[in-house]
Amino acid sequence: MCYAVIGANWVVFGSMNGILGNIWAKTSLLMVIFAVASNVIGAWLLSAKIRSRVVYSEADKKRWSEEFEKLVGTTSPWPFTESIDAVGRWMRVIKAISTLVAGALLIIGGILK
Repeated sequence: MCYAVIGANWVVFGSMNGILGNIWAKTSLLMVIFAVASNVIGAWLLSAKIRSRVVYSEADKKRWSEEFEKLVGTTSPWPFTESIDAVGRWMRVIKAISTLVAGALLIIGGILK
């Protein structure tokens, strides 16, 4: 959707000068950049946290099996952690809201143009 918002800004405002001359278009593109940047940062955080979890699991396979047996059938985020779950949840929220706001700003800018 981010690419669609970028393309729509080009269609509605016609050129780089058209985009740079409209505060709504510029803000729309800034929200897209924020969405993409949050995705990169979130992916980096998640990969580091998941790698740490892999190291934890490989350090003691018996403990890992016991944790599985203890938590099977529960609502635990296992084999992940609460922080991995939280990062994933916040990534989804930030990306969705910033992309929707970018689209709304584009629409407002297009109407006011």
